Amino acid sequence: MWNEIVSNVKRYAGTSGTVTLPPGAHVLQIIAHGSGGGSTIQIFNDASAIPIDNVNSYFVYRPQHLVTTAQASNNTIVFTNTVLYMIEVALPAGA
Repeated sequence: MWNEIVSNVKRYAGTSGTVTLPPGAHVLQIIAHGSGGGSTIQIFNDASAIPIDNVNSYFVYRPQHLVTTAQASNNTIVFTNTVLYMIEVALPAGA
């Protein structure tokens, strides 16, 4: 399936905050490092944030399906109290 994606790959990186992906962007991976208690990731406005429990742990997410494709109004990933994050996405051809 992945070898059939015709796209441009783009990466976003930072410490904490909100990343807005362009509609149609498909998440290839998310990596984040927590800064202690209260570190979370919220993907595409999901009602529940994903906790990063330990200050020495990395959160790594590599979806194996197309459910993690940004929509026009459901396209943000929010990092709270994180030390660093990196998002890698595949953009549709021509985007």
